[in-house]
Amino acid sequence: MRISLILFELIIVCISSSYVRAQDSNESSFSARRQQILTYYADSVNISFNPDAPDYSRPNFDIIVAKLAARKDVPTTIAALDTMMANPVGNMFYIYELMGTYLFGKKSLPKNFGDKVRDNLEQSTIYRGDTENHWLQYYTGWYLASQEWDVPRWSNGKSSEENLREASSYIDHWISLTTSLGQGEYNSPTYFITYMDPLVLLYQFAKDPLMKKKAEMMLEYMLADFGIDYLDGNYCGAHSRDYPYIAVNPHQAQSAIFGYLYFGHTEFRPKVREAISVIFPALGNFRVPDIIYEIATDRSQPYVEKERKRVRFIIRYGRQRTSPVYKYTYMTKDYCLGSSQGGILQPIQEHVWDVTFASEKPYNTVFALNPYRSPLELGLFFPEEPLPIYGFVAHSHGYYGSVNKWSSSSPHERTFQHLNTIIDLYDLNLNPTEDWHQIDAFFPLTLDQFVVDTSGWIFGRMDRAYFGYYPLRKYLLEKDTDSLELLGGEPSLRGWSGWEEKNIDVRLRSFKSPNGCVLQAGSPAQYGSFDEFMAKVRETKIKFDRMKISVSYNTINGDRMYFQYPDIRRVDGKGVVLNYPLFDSKFLYSAVDSKILRITYGNTVRTLDFNNFTVTQHTIK
Repeated sequence: MRISLILFELIIVCISSSYVRAQDSNESSFSARRQQILTYYADSVNISFNPDAPDYSRPNFDIIVAKLAARKDVPTTIAALDTMMANPVGNMFYIYELMGTYLFGKKSLPKNFGDKVRDNLEQSTIYRGDTENHWLQYYTGWYLASQEWDVPRWSNGKSSEENLREASSYIDHWISLTTSLGQGEYNSPTYFITYMDPLVLLYQFAKDPLMKKKAEMMLEYMLADFGIDYLDGNYCGAHSRDYPYIAVNPHQAQSAIFGYLYFGHTEFRPKVREAISVIFPALGNFRVPDIIYEIATDRSQPYVEKERKRVRFIIRYGRQRTSPVYKYTYMTKDYCLGSSQGGILQPIQEHVWDVTFASEKPYNTVFALNPYRSPLELGLFFPEEPLPIYGFVAHSHGYYGSVNKWSSSSPHERTFQHLNTIIDLYDLNLNPTEDWHQIDAFFPLTLDQFVVDTSGWIFGRMDRAYFGYYPLRKYLLEKDTDSLELLGGEPSLRGWSGWEEKNIDVRLRSFKSPNGCVLQAGSPAQYGSFDEFMAKVRETKIKFDRMKISVSYNTINGDRMYFQYPDIRRVDGKGVVLNYPLFDSKFLYSAVDSKILRITYGNTVRTLDFNNFTVTQHTIK
């Protein structure tokens, strides 16, 4: 009995030691990545006043704060900061980045420099903006300035006390709305950074312990939401706001550098556009909890994640101020297939679905869309008159008026995903104010294999991931000659031959209506070789009814899917109703209106309760 007890104690000690070593390993790995980021931007990037210099080396708050924190090139850096303050941009980005730079860089600045920052914000008009991320940045900036200095009247006409009260009220409102109904600018590979940075600053510098706690919990919430859709540096699935160059090349997303810092499992890409936004988090004290790190990096078993988000606030043409967005994600170690239900869920930059490959190759994705524009789409979400807003949007987002764009919402698209299969349907009978009557699919030139099969299927392979794409109507395949500058980089041509180097993809284009496709994803672990996968997919049966706009499909897994546009969905004869919780998977669960997120990994459960702002963690016996 004594021997057994000793053995039991030794086992417990070994397990405990192993867990401590795992924690130490995660922390040391994080610290190494953190230091790599800070050292690169402090040592390897020289501030340049040349207007032709790369974005990241021209005077900007991120490089300035990296150098100030490291005490590198201090005279030049202070001169660059003076230059920026002498020409204030006057928007929400300016105020929160200026305050973050000042607070992180204090030790390298002259003692009276705070007076210059205060005077600057007393005189500079700050535009609040009109989106969810704008307001969080705006109010974070005023919160930090107003707790730093007691000013009777700032440039916005309010005192420090009034700004603190208003900023706290908005931050509380945003937290409550997000944890009750879901985020509005949901899962954006670009705008993710504009939430993380303000929250990091609030966590780091808020003097009110409760505000600091709120920021810490929202950082965990955002990283759990990001981590569940994370695959080797890629932010997978449906996105609210996705620029064309990111939609076609996920590795170029601004979120990628945040994934690198917190989760690793990818390369350090310091010259990705706006990667410098990670410097505030790299300087800060926030650390991602081990349980979220494990969820973001464990892809040993496939899983399904269902989520509910919300659309941007609707101004006209709608019956609800904000309606639900239903997301479905199927994650494996080799690929991820993710989608929303389709329709106009966000203006201009919506990304409805994609399959993303776990590959370091560029352009590691396949998806389809209806490039679309109309006064209806813009009038739903923008307060200006719908027709004149065209000019404003075209000026801010030049691709909006391009028929070749790779980011777009469409009221004529609906999807149905079940595991690693998606059916994508379109009713393209447009009214006179709408453009355009077609669907486009993106097939990258970086694929290792590409087969236009006599069965009607189009097959492809990238590394260990496969796909079969079945167009429902006649189509054309053409070389894509869109601007590489718009899309964000030079192509790789591995696996292909006979194409001009300026092309990055083959575009499938189909003008028939009704229209759509079926996409089946797979991998060697699931279906064997690529040839075996193609053989299995060829054996599946697709029935397309043009009158009903419906598809019946027996999937590669033997499931019977039925989808009738716009919202009749069945699997094996059983109706599927889109009415998801905020999160629903083996890792995350949150009920609508609960303000509680339960995070589970193995036998550990961590609970974020935003009703009373408490965090608890326990082990399931």
